[in-house]
Amino acid sequence: MPDSRNKEDPRIIKTRSALVSALSALLTREKFSRITVYDICSEALVSRTAFYIHFSDKYDLLRYWLKMLRASCHDFKRDHTEQEFEEMLSGFFRDNWRLLANILDNDDAEVYDLVHGSVSFPEFCRGTDEPAGDAPESSMLAGFLAGGLIHLILWNVRNHRNPQEADIRSIVTCVEKVIADLRRCYAEHLANGMQNQV
Repeated sequence: MPDSRNKEDPRIIKTRSALVSALSALLTREKFSRITVYDICSEALVSRTAFYIHFSDKYDLLRYWLKMLRASCHDFKRDHTEQEFEEMLSGFFRDNWRLLANILDNDDAEVYDLVHGSVSFPEFCRGTDEPAGDAPESSMLAGFLAGGLIHLILWNVRNHRNPQEADIRSIVTCVEKVIADLRRCYAEHLANGMQNQV
């Protein structure tokens, strides 16, 4: 059962950080479906009792890790130009290809839902200079983008078991194009909606 104490306690931050780092390290070597809580605790040098104080299971840890990743992306996007944001995304895909493959390459619906929910946010679809709207269309587009990115990565994972640098660059270019095209469609949708209101 997760701890309800102050989450800013340095011991809590240190333990959670160790568990997240351990999960990340394990995911570069092994599929998520094969990783156990015991493996994570051994890698982090944390007891299983301590693990269960912070997380209910490995899915809860993955959810926390994805939430941190999403917050980090959101902060980066807010503080940087559109080009810098896209370069950061490209670097993330390139540098974490094996980790992403080991999360996604399984038939676990819970993992898919966790990943989809983490990358399905409207801010991801909008450019930094576009207005923030709560229109259902932005959420729908974000969900479409998330599903498309997941399946694009998954297809490439299953067809390139040991991708070379050129393969990964090609995949990243394809991801960038999908993101750019969807953002363009979203901007056009916003512009058409505003014209129809006048």
